Amino acid sequence: MTQKTKIIGVFVAIVAAILIWNLLNRSKTETDAEETSAAQKGEIVAAVAKVQRGTIDEKLVIAGAFKPFQEVDVHAKVAGYIRTIYVDVGDHVKEGQTLAVLEIPELTAELAGADASVRRSKEEIRRAQGDVERSKYTHAASHSMYDRLKQAAQQKSGLVAQQELDDAQAKDLEQEA
Repeated sequence: MTQKTKIIGVFVAIVAAILIWNLLNRSKTETDAEETSAAQKGEIVAAVAKVQRGTIDEKLVIAGAFKPFQEVDVHAKVAGYIRTIYVDVGDHVKEGQTLAVLEIPELTAELAGADASVRRSKEEIRRAQGDVERSKYTHAASHSMYDRLKQAAQQKSGLVAQQELDDAQAKDLEQEA
């Protein structure tokens, strides 16, 4: 063996002896003693930290982009022109909220036609009610005339027949003239 190898071997032996001596002579702390006793009892050992007062407020600036939770495509049931828009891109909306008002000329014309039809039907109903009232009055007048003729016929027999004969003769005279 060379002298250099002997020096390195002695140096390694001295370092190893110092490390072993430090490990054996190291004093045990309270935590080491608790860990040893807990390990002997079969308990789980957990590291702890001493409580200290201080600020826990820290600011963290991170660059990023927001992504929406949910995207919904909105389509109108019919095609038309937008008259008013109540929301903008990115606005939060609730169920049932009006988003925009459409102007649809075809439906407007159809609505006007339906309104005219309703008005015409109401006029026909009013005219029919007038006809019913007129028929009631005509019936009442005819009934009262019948009652009067019946009373006259009961008071004087043949009076109604004589009046009908006079009416027939008056018609003949008109036709001859």
